Amino acid sequence: MKKCVCTILLSLVTSFVWAEQYITVADVKVRAGKDLHAGVLGKLKKNTTIEATGVGDAWCKVSYNGIDGYVQEKCLSTPGAELESYQEWDDTDTIFLIIGGVLLMIAIGFGYNYILSRRRKRSRYQRKDVHNHITAHWYQCRHCSVFIHNGTIPQIAGCVHAEEHHWINLGHVGTEMYMCKKCSTVVNVASEPVLDGCASGEDHHWRKF
Repeated sequence: MKKCVCTILLSLVTSFVWAEQYITVADVKVRAGKDLHAGVLGKLKKNTTIEATGVGDAWCKVSYNGIDGYVQEKCLSTPGAELESYQEWDDTDTIFLIIGGVLLMIAIGFGYNYILSRRRKRSRYQRKDVHNHITAHWYQCRHCSVFIHNGTIPQIAGCVHAEEHHWINLGHVGTEMYMCKKCSTVVNVASEPVLDGCASGEDHHWRKF
């Protein structure tokens, strides 16, 4: 009987000596064992004052609703000490974090490829426009008609109103529209066309649209 009483007293004294007060630095889960896979008994709110033992072993023993439980030592701080930010991570949190990171990288990759493809497409159109607007010219035969030819003067043979075409270079192909009031010729050029070459036998009388 005396031995049993001594054991109880020794346990009480040991608990009184080694149990100290701590403050939780964040919302933290109380687990049934010293493992992140152990069952969760409940959760302690941030700035909750509790008594804990076993400090220095990564896990601290606490009493939660009369049941022994464990919390990670790094989520506790002594009263008066500067509280550090803490977030408890378990395997589920890690999996969600990895999945979120992968999805984010995939989204960034698709976005980058889409922007790159748009730029390439726009660049091709710009090069095509530059080629068409700079190397292409409007040519008019003094005797018959007008057409576009890229870069070089058209052949002189084949005029229906004379032995040979008499080509007049009216200017570079562009976006500004002009019409001659005399011969009704319509051209889209980069700047005002030249006056020479009107089928009326005189100079063109250009009017800008």
